[in-house]
Amino acid sequence: MNYSLTSDNREFVRVKETFSVEYKFIGDEPNFPDMGKLFKGTIDSISGGGMLLKGPLSDRNWIPRFIWQKILIGVQFLLPGSDQPIAALCRVAWVEDDDKNNDKTHSDQVKFGLMFGEISNRDHDRICDFVIHSYMK
Repeated sequence: MNYSLTSDNREFVRVKETFSVEYKFIGDEPNFPDMGKLFKGTIDSISGGGMLLKGPLSDRNWIPRFIWQKILIGVQFLLPGSDQPIAALCRVAWVEDDDKNNDKTHSDQVKFGLMFGEISNRDHDRICDFVIHSYMK
């Protein structure tokens, strides 16, 4: 199932890089079972505007709340080759099931298309520099 808020037109160049991310769901939805828990996932691509995050979501019935921006995602990660973490608060542009994980042991995996909402100028510049250098390789 695929839920989308925006089209595939991109404002920023996106590079396919895979690295680890920690994330939390943030919002004022008191019955959301995953609220405030720390999750581990992967970033599979990144740009100056956002990222593709793959990770667990225990209850897909909450997906519309992401699209309506009732639930945001706080992320923290290290860019490859860096030892300074980047932190950002992200809005969800789209969510879809991770089709590569059809077995029941990974059925909670989804893909989140995230847009950076709150991020420091310094961290945003670091991401843009990383993307430019990766793209030029």
